[in-house]
Amino acid sequence: MIFLLAACAPSFEGEIYPIQTVQCTHLLSLYEATLYIEARDPFDWDTIAVDVDQGDNDWSAQLREVEDNVWEIEMNLMELDCTADYDLGLYYLTYQ
Repeated sequence: MIFLLAACAPSFEGEIYPIQTVQCTHLLSLYEATLYIEARDPFDWDTIAVDVDQGDNDWSAQLREVEDNVWEIEMNLMELDCTADYDLGLYYLTYQ
């Protein structure tokens, strides 16, 4: 069973969680984007997934936990244009 948390963002020690960092750059080519995503949240999620949509293109992946409650991913995406609008969704999941 998968649960998606949808509630007010909790606050710990003055920080409002989750803290999300997204960087989209064109390092090698205008036709290939490097997308870096980092998510921090004190809750022990089982996984965090990302979905990126732009025009007819759709990319999905799971972030990896690099240290306690810090998740990240770096994706090289063909045909993603960082200078144009794109939709990015992060999904925080826990299994019961």
